[in-house]
Amino acid sequence: MTLSPDLIPNPNPNQMPDHRASTKEKVRCYCGIEEYGPIPHWCHVRTCYRHLAKAKKLAQHAMGDDNNNNNDNNDNNHQMDIDSNKFAEGQGPEDDLDAYTGAQLDDKWLESEPSDAGWDEVEEPARVTSRTPTPPPDDEEPQEDGFEHITKEDYREYDRWFDETIQEMDEIIAENLTEEEMDSIKMMAIRLFGHISQRNYERIRYSFQEKIHLLSSYRLHRKLTILSGISPLSIDCCVNSCHAFTGRYAKEEFCSKCKQACYTSGLRRKACQVFEYLPITPRLQGYFNNPDMVQKMYYRADYTQEEGRMDDYIDSKRYKKLCHMNIVIEGEDLGIRYFHGSRDIAYAVMTDGVSLFQLAHNQKSTCWPIMAINLNLPASERVKLRNLLPLGVIPGPNQPKDFDSFLEPFVQEAIEQACGVETYDVTRRERFTLRAHPIMVSGDMQAMKHVNPP
Repeated sequence: MTLSPDLIPNPNPNQMPDHRASTKEKVRCYCGIEEYGPIPHWCHVRTCYRHLAKAKKLAQHAMGDDNNNNNDNNDNNHQMDIDSNKFAEGQGPEDDLDAYTGAQLDDKWLESEPSDAGWDEVEEPARVTSRTPTPPPDDEEPQEDGFEHITKEDYREYDRWFDETIQEMDEIIAENLTEEEMDSIKMMAIRLFGHISQRNYERIRYSFQEKIHLLSSYRLHRKLTILSGISPLSIDCCVNSCHAFTGRYAKEEFCSKCKQACYTSGLRRKACQVFEYLPITPRLQGYFNNPDMVQKMYYRADYTQEEGRMDDYIDSKRYKKLCHMNIVIEGEDLGIRYFHGSRDIAYAVMTDGVSLFQLAHNQKSTCWPIMAINLNLPASERVKLRNLLPLGVIPGPNQPKDFDSFLEPFVQEAIEQACGVETYDVTRRERFTLRAHPIMVSGDMQAMKHVNPP
């Protein structure tokens, strides 16, 4: 990669894009980096800022190398000339760093001939302990994804590796996606539905970094969270998962069941454990931005009931009874029947206890996932992975003693859904009042005894 000599100093402020410009607009970029096109070339505002930042960084490295060449003794002149030539060609030492591990690549990686071998046969580059987070598990382990080993500090380390600034993260808003962002989202979908581990995803990023730029998993998750408009709700809960500190437990300082402290001591007071709830209403509204999904969800409204036949929940006495009842919220009759509208949504809530791993003395660590199933979809579509609606996971290590306390935010959402939320239907190009009703809660017998207290 070469840089125009005229642009080695910092870019002229007059050449900087107007910060008030919309991220959807294209502006002239004067970065001077040849691989991006002529001077100037047109690109989006965010892309222009990245080009200028890269040009400034290259210029600083170039000026630093010139100063080093003038001050070093004659014994190092030859080696410095080699390094300068490498930098001018875009192959300096900083380009030899593995984007995943931060390790210096061996010469054989740079000078080897093209190989017909598959990507899975590519050797892993050496790792530098001082810059590497918790290493992924070995290949021999059955679970190699490694998510359980990743900490918040690791994510912060990833931020430092890829030079992600606060300004750049603030720019991640709902906007037209760039080509590299679309590539990253497509690759993430392949990874999730193709069961590709996080480590192999990083290998792919490293192997094809010269041809395609893929965002890190952390950065991509952040972007999708903001674009989706769905933010998890953190709810304080007992460290032993006895109950969540909601409702009648909201003011507790010590758990009324196990007597453990609810919060840490010290100046920075925080909950000993939290349960993260994922709101379901924005996701139900999001269905109506997808024409294909909207058509599938008319299954409930278009279903034809036949006397004496039981094919689906729509044939049940419970559903038929609801269809002739008015919605009543806290004693107030809304004057509208359940499922009166063809776009009203019925859904079920499912839960079960899951043992994660075996502890000492034959004790088990369990967690309790909670998810919803969209019953407006045909039976063949409801339980497909892409159509499930996770609501949260009650943390372990023990079984909850008051399951309903964890469902408090869900109950509040269900009340809002029954009252109706304004939603836009892309197929009809109109706004309407969406109502959704959880008509059943399901699980095995061990799970249901916790959901329905005596």
